[in-house]
Amino acid sequence: MRKAGHRILNKKWLFLLSLFTLMRALAFVACTVFFILGAYQYNIPYLVIAASCLGVLLLLQMVHSIEAGKIVCPKCRSQVIRISRIAKHREAKKLLGSYSLRVAVQVIFTNRFLCPYCNSHYQWRGKKQHSTRDGQHSS
Repeated sequence: MRKAGHRILNKKWLFLLSLFTLMRALAFVACTVFFILGAYQYNIPYLVIAASCLGVLLLLQMVHSIEAGKIVCPKCRSQVIRISRIAKHREAKKLLGSYSLRVAVQVIFTNRFLCPYCNSHYQWRGKKQHSTRDGQHSS
């Protein structure tokens, strides 16, 4: 029996991990804002909200660290969502200082993404249109 390894662009997991990456960034910002407001105003409910945001952040980070390494680019076999220190393509761009956050935002909002390592475009959602010789689409 073969052991399950990488999920080469598994659409469901790619979208879910992209959503988790975006939620991690938002949870970090919310945790920081509520902690600063709670500490400045001595407001305990804000500190409780900051602690709950920190708990959500840790839970999302745990799921992300377990599952993100399994999503790889089909062309270069690099981990698309996980942060790695290998060389990026010279035209790779960042979003708020993160390559993986840019990939996550592209997956969620545009249904395609650009691999930061090999600079290949992938459309990950939608139907493929197979054409015949007549130019008509088959169904």
